Amino acid sequence: MTAKTRMSWRSRLQLSTIAITLTMMIGFLALGFVGMAVFLVLAEHFPSSLAALITAGSYLALGLLVTGVAILINKPSHPASSRSAERPADEVEALTQCLDNPALADFIKKHPGTSLVTTLVAGVVVGYSDEARALLKSFSQSQSDKG
Repeated sequence: MTAKTRMSWRSRLQLSTIAITLTMMIGFLALGFVGMAVFLVLAEHFPSSLAALITAGSYLALGLLVTGVAILINKPSHPASSRSAERPADEVEALTQCLDNPALADFIKKHPGTSLVTTLVAGVVVGYSDEARALLKSFSQSQSDKG
């Protein structure tokens, strides 16, 4: 495949979005026909109002089942401990004390672009690197112990 025949990522994203939208529309249409078929089958054996109630109830039960499965799949593997729940408040307090420095506030006001880029780079590095996170955490704890 040459560079001229390759689609850009935006074109592929647009094409994928259209395909997913059409698939979902067809799926909803199919669910509607399935519901109508279930209703017609049940209407032969029950009064039409009861057949409609059974059909709607089965759709509701299916929706609750799918929601329950989604909740179980997305459930965290281990509960958060109470000790870790208290830690962010301490970290926020330590960060607030560090930012209380007037020289730092003046630097941020005088150089907003540099401050923004520095913060963004630091966030990417700390978010990506376990070693950088551990180093920053130990530095933060040593600073909070001094204060």
